[in-house]
Amino acid sequence: MTLPVNVSLFIRTPASPVSSSPVASVGAALLVAATACAVSAPESVPVADSSSKVAQPSPLDGCGLADGPHSIEVAGQTRTFILARGAAKVRGPRPVVFIWHGFGGYSPRIVSLIDGQLWPEAIRVAPKGLPRTFDNFGDVAQLGWQIRRGEYDDRDLVFFDAIFRRLVDEGCLDTRRVYTTGFSNGGFFSNVLACHRADRLAAAAPAGGGGPFEPCTGRIPILLHHGIQDTVVPFSMADQSFRAWCAHHGCDYATPTGGCISADECPVTLCASEIGHRWPSGASERIVRFFKAHARSDQRPPR
Repeated sequence: MTLPVNVSLFIRTPASPVSSSPVASVGAALLVAATACAVSAPESVPVADSSSKVAQPSPLDGCGLADGPHSIEVAGQTRTFILARGAAKVRGPRPVVFIWHGFGGYSPRIVSLIDGQLWPEAIRVAPKGLPRTFDNFGDVAQLGWQIRRGEYDDRDLVFFDAIFRRLVDEGCLDTRRVYTTGFSNGGFFSNVLACHRADRLAAAAPAGGGGPFEPCTGRIPILLHHGIQDTVVPFSMADQSFRAWCAHHGCDYATPTGGCISADECPVTLCASEIGHRWPSGASERIVRFFKAHARSDQRPPR
């Protein structure tokens, strides 16, 4: 089932001056859409909150966490995430897909970017960001993620590590099949994870974002999505991402021409759509197929 998700729902965009610094430029890109464009949530997307009926862990499932919201202490702060199983009965650990929201737009609905019916064996995890700002935005702080290593003391990389360990300890996570996707600021952070947590991930599928902005360790398959008409995070940032990942994998760059393109014998693909800053139609199905096609060969979780 394809959900009519307009992910501009997850981007709040007060007008602010633009700085010439790289971080401010990213912040400006994430904040320039008109505030008068109010977007309501699609009625077909379920909300996972404390009042929802949630699945309880069962002896056959193996995962000790129920569906719904969870909290975890990370570096002296309480961080939260939503966990949602697919409907399939699974004995033992499951594939896990991390889904990262856009700047200023956390909602439990973000978990439905990847419809549970597309991969009923998988667990989807939607973490909640912390307030962040960009250069020259003063007090304008909204929920979001770091966009490069070292920013905000790597609080979000540490958060990912903590959730990963919790899911391993609870018997939920198949360490061979862990994936990341996200939109806009969440797409930027998915690139950060692909760059610096390749020892934990099997594949990554950032959308509407940019990066990585520094040298990476490890290599995993990458699937990028971006709108050619995007005026919030320009398509040039997707092209830069594609170039960076091709170079990291030692592949020749291929010029994007619309549709999906991969460099020869390279596990890096860019899918370009004639849309603006929104989740592309068909992206969820393509991402799930991509994730299902890739698993790590090692089963031992990193320390």
